Amino acid sequence: MRKINPTIKLIIGTLITLIIAFQQNLVLNVTIAVLTLLITLTLLSPKQNAFAFTLVALTAVGIYFTGLNFKSTAVSPAARQLYALQLASRDVAFAGLGLTFSASTKLPDFIHSLQQQLHLSNRFAYGILASFHMLPLIRNEVANIRYSFYARGLSANLLSPRTLMPILVKSIRWSESLALAMESKGLDNSPRTQTIVFTIHWYDWCYAISWLTLTYLLSI
Repeated sequence: MRKINPTIKLIIGTLITLIIAFQQNLVLNVTIAVLTLLITLTLLSPKQNAFAFTLVALTAVGIYFTGLNFKSTAVSPAARQLYALQLASRDVAFAGLGLTFSASTKLPDFIHSLQQQLHLSNRFAYGILASFHMLPLIRNEVANIRYSFYARGLSANLLSPRTLMPILVKSIRWSESLALAMESKGLDNSPRTQTIVFTIHWYDWCYAISWLTLTYLLSI
């Protein structure tokens, strides 16, 4: 699964999501949910699987009872049960598709694949990567601000303005420094060589055709 081209995975996942979203097909929802969750089991560690599956289960249960209780009382109980199951299974299918993609795709590979297959702008692509790598800096800065408040005997709520304002100011400064650094390195939208080349192989086409064929057959 990790060898599949990220752009192909994105396109196929998006198409399947749209097909599921515009249908009320319990068999399709359950099949996609089971297959994607089984694939996710092979990609994540047991601890990650337990956490992810717990969140998915809680969300599905909440949506099930929401659909069961807020469906019109004019319909029969069996129809209400079916409607609730369709909503819950659709939610699990969406979650399974998202988990499969995120567990098998690294952000740098995804961005580079978008550059090479979908011609994503170089500035936009490297801007996303740079912003992603700034997240640890923001996390460390939040910790430093909270420690400084604790040292003075003050509380430091994460959502407090006196915690958020310094982070906002420093984020703006970091973004300005990052933009200047990118310009100084001559980063523009001109053609660039790639250290890692992503191409579409035969197994990518097999992956795409298999999923689309299965989804089409279950949608008939």
